[in-house]
Amino acid sequence: MTAAAEEKEKGATKIHIYHTNKGAVIRPGKETMDQTGLLFPKTPAKKKKKRHKPSILQDKNHTCYLCILLNGDHHKHRTLHEHHIFGGPNRIHSEEEGLKVYLCPEHHLTGPAAVHRCQETQNILHQIGQQEFEKTHTREEFRKIFGRSYL
Repeated sequence: MTAAAEEKEKGATKIHIYHTNKGAVIRPGKETMDQTGLLFPKTPAKKKKKRHKPSILQDKNHTCYLCILLNGDHHKHRTLHEHHIFGGPNRIHSEEEGLKVYLCPEHHLTGPAAVHRCQETQNILHQIGQQEFEKTHTREEFRKIFGRSYL
């Protein structure tokens, strides 16, 4: 006799607790289905923990990568934004390969040389990112992952 059948015989009822945005909801009497022998049994869903690779271009030391590169300014910033060098569909690949830099808000979004406003700045970062990637990989691997060469 299965465990579910034994529980039915004993008169035990299962209680399921469902968590919603308004709190926990208890629903008695719902039984889970025994999935042994099914062609495609459901496996319990596990949330994958993503490990974010650190930047291969810069340490996170409160300095803006573009302030140093363009102006030679090494002062510390309170706020830095993490910028993935290759965005859009390649953002995931940038994250996996550590191709990201830390930028002050002016060089990330608001200033005239901000990477999201100035194509020239974006091209500089693309080229630097590809050069750094090619220190450990080939250009063919870069093209295969990111779709094109920026050099």
